[in-house]
Amino acid sequence: MNLLNFVYTLFLLSFVHSIPMPPTIISEPDPEVIFDPRVNIELPCIGKGNPAPIYTWTKDGRFYEPSAQNNRVAMGSDSGTLIFTQAQTIDQGWYQCNATNMWGTAVSRKVRVRLAELGAFPIYDKPQVIQVRRGDSLKIPCKPPTGVPDPETYWTDNTNTGDQFGFLVSNPRIQQDYYGNLYFLNVKDEDEQKQFICNVFSRKLNVIRRGALTQIQVIKSDPNNRRPMKLWTSEANKVFLRGYKLTLKCIFGGLPTPGVIWRKINGTIPERRATVNMEKQELIISDLEFEDAGLYECRGHNELGNDLFSINVRIEADPYWIVKPNDVHVTEGETVNFICDAESKPPPNNIQWFINGIPLQDPTLPRNPRRRVIKNRMILQNVTKLDTAVYQCNVTNIHGYVFANFFVNVICNVPIPPIRQCSLDDCLDLFREFENLTGEERYECSNCKRLSAKKRRLDIWELPKIFIVHFKRFRLQQTQYIKNETLIRYPTSNIDFSRWSQTPSPSRYSLISVVNHYGSMNSGHYTSYCNDGKQWYYCDDHSIRAADIRELAHNVHAYLLFYSSIPPQQLRLPLIPN
Repeated sequence: MNLLNFVYTLFLLSFVHSIPMPPTIISEPDPEVIFDPRVNIELPCIGKGNPAPIYTWTKDGRFYEPSAQNNRVAMGSDSGTLIFTQAQTIDQGWYQCNATNMWGTAVSRKVRVRLAELGAFPIYDKPQVIQVRRGDSLKIPCKPPTGVPDPETYWTDNTNTGDQFGFLVSNPRIQQDYYGNLYFLNVKDEDEQKQFICNVFSRKLNVIRRGALTQIQVIKSDPNNRRPMKLWTSEANKVFLRGYKLTLKCIFGGLPTPGVIWRKINGTIPERRATVNMEKQELIISDLEFEDAGLYECRGHNELGNDLFSINVRIEADPYWIVKPNDVHVTEGETVNFICDAESKPPPNNIQWFINGIPLQDPTLPRNPRRRVIKNRMILQNVTKLDTAVYQCNVTNIHGYVFANFFVNVICNVPIPPIRQCSLDDCLDLFREFENLTGEERYECSNCKRLSAKKRRLDIWELPKIFIVHFKRFRLQQTQYIKNETLIRYPTSNIDFSRWSQTPSPSRYSLISVVNHYGSMNSGHYTSYCNDGKQWYYCDDHSIRAADIRELAHNVHAYLLFYSSIPPQQLRLPLIPN
């Protein structure tokens, strides 16, 4: 392994395995799950954090216990994924997964679980016979049964009794509206020889339901040519959502069979995203944009004339992110600013903020005077370790919502005594001193609900295999951060940190790396000293040279110390490309 790989993988291993981290959900269910009771279903919920999160679920807002479901529901051994065996009607509802560790709770989006169903047509004893004059228009109604999800409706010609499914009715002269009704633009003698059936199909259940048979009896009279006349159209005012698909349809009767022409009044139809299905007389525009709003006109035409119809289209939008809040790692004393900015049409009617899944307005939450919420912005001032948590924001309008988990991970840095030089021991002693919480730092008593002064002390509960010391080099003075350039003497080998830990040290520690900082809070440069087990090196961007261990004794720029209870030769570091 070359030295650059060693440096990079050392930092990767240290941060991934040593820094405490609130939970994050990396896999969650779709917003809606429709299940076939004959098939097992899964609601995935996978998170990460340090320590690893534990998982719980709620159903319809109440705690849900999978083990209490007669052995039909189980949770994954290493995740929160719910597995339903032979799901039933009682399993329908709104579910939400919680991933929790000692630093907070991340919550999944809410998922609606529904049972797939498909109703049945009424039963008729004999076929329906409709009389119509040759050349006239005709509507055959269909009242399809309801289903979950909405079934597909289509018509078949079942003249051939040997084919139980029949043949799809596909003819520009015969059209179907969006409700399942069938229209003949003009009736011909050949229609009398067919048997028409309305069908519905559930893709989820893979089930077809068939309605009553309808036959046409054509009155043989000389047909009269007729100019186009509207039989059915999409509604005069339609709302579609940005990013989705627009479908508009107009059905015109007449003889000869009318054609349909589409145009956008005072605008153009986007050629690359639009298609006109001539057989179905339908306009389709995909990936809708706000500019697609306007007045659309369909014109039915034949050699005798025209008929027109206009449809006013509005393009609205469910919320979408402009600025989505992200996870942050900060040190004590910093100020954190989160923006939860989403746009929608109509505009968002509500922005909600949560901490560990609980609304910030919840009266049971302790008051935090350092936290302010101003519309789509949340500010945490002078953060402490107690501010470590998972926060959520939810932006809604009438069409939907966007939801985000993001955490604040406050990393405790080791304070430095205000003297010219000190030792690492001095810093760790100062780290464990009691701190008086007064003024705005007072906490609300859970019993009397009043703010009271408290004392706080930070302790190291258990020592990790790789122990990272982060020095508090910066302090806020009014509006500026001032850097502390104190020289800190730190040991390089055979170190016992048990004195500062609640549990004994697993073994002695050795220094394996030092990260140095040059500059100010707003700008600067990082370098490092690294030990591969045989030699110390100084790394400055792509410049690497051998270093004398005595350089570390006079290093006033030390910012992070990496101590390992595992000898560098035994560290199993993954290879990273140069």
